[in-house]
Amino acid sequence: MAGAHKADASLAKGGSSIEAAFVEESGYHTLPSCRLYWSLDADVGVELIAKAMSRDTFEEILRFLPSTDNQALNKDQHISLDEAMIEYFATGTIRDNRIPKTCPINSTNEMKKVPRRDIDVVVDNIHKILLVCWKDNAVVSVVSNISPVYPLESLSRWSAKDKKKISVSRPYLIRDYNRHMGGTDRMDQNINCYCISIRMKKWWWPIFFWVIDATIQNCWLLHRVDESNLSLLSFKRYIARTYLQKAEPRLGIGRPRQSSLVIPDVRCDSIGHLVESLGKQAWKCALSSCKSRPSQGCMKCGVPLCVKCFANYHRRAL
Repeated sequence: MAGAHKADASLAKGGSSIEAAFVEESGYHTLPSCRLYWSLDADVGVELIAKAMSRDTFEEILRFLPSTDNQALNKDQHISLDEAMIEYFATGTIRDNRIPKTCPINSTNEMKKVPRRDIDVVVDNIHKILLVCWKDNAVVSVVSNISPVYPLESLSRWSAKDKKKISVSRPYLIRDYNRHMGGTDRMDQNINCYCISIRMKKWWWPIFFWVIDATIQNCWLLHRVDESNLSLLSFKRYIARTYLQKAEPRLGIGRPRQSSLVIPDVRCDSIGHLVESLGKQAWKCALSSCKSRPSQGCMKCGVPLCVKCFANYHRRAL
């Protein structure tokens, strides 16, 4: 396909870096339509993006990302088509009503009757999931596919019944959960502050964009070790501007276009509309009925105009 070859050529020239920089900028510079970033209107257009990559090239790359030949897939691989499309490793608490009734683990009510520090464990060998119920001050249910039960950790707890401190054994995965709890929530909060705003029809685009956002968020956390005062917004802007400014400026930007709209209240206010020289011939006069190529225009409206069209353009009706 010609489009695929064009996209591959753009990627080979560093288009993927520019593409990533642009989608990241959309997280803190949000517009209702992707094409508005290439608009000539001052309130929406982004010159840095327009100079780095054309709109058509950007859309062409989006069509063919990720660059994978589905006909060349290894048919011996197991491909998941259910909800678990992305394998991940985690440890977290789980409510009783989320545990299947067929699971042989003791319920919370049953665990309340056992002595403090008792542990009940169930392992799902098929899905590699570990479920643990632990009796402390209250019953804690934790599920994990990465942390083990052992080694047990001895804790000192005050016993209201015995009126003294007692030794309580705590599973390793409970310790692991307590140490890292809240990290996912903080990551989600950071990502949602400046998440990529571009929306596509393909179902996997949110996953693809989330990976980019999560990667930059993690890089920012590592960067804060040395630069603790740099905000996430400043970090993302630095990355986006660096890749966009490093891009080789486009030589041919296509046919020069006029601004899509000069607001009538500005165009017809009869204030400050002066003729200025453009220094070269424009592509076309801003008055739609005129086909000439003027070398002067309106200083306030910022459009090329013939001398004979100047007055007609600044009237209410065009």
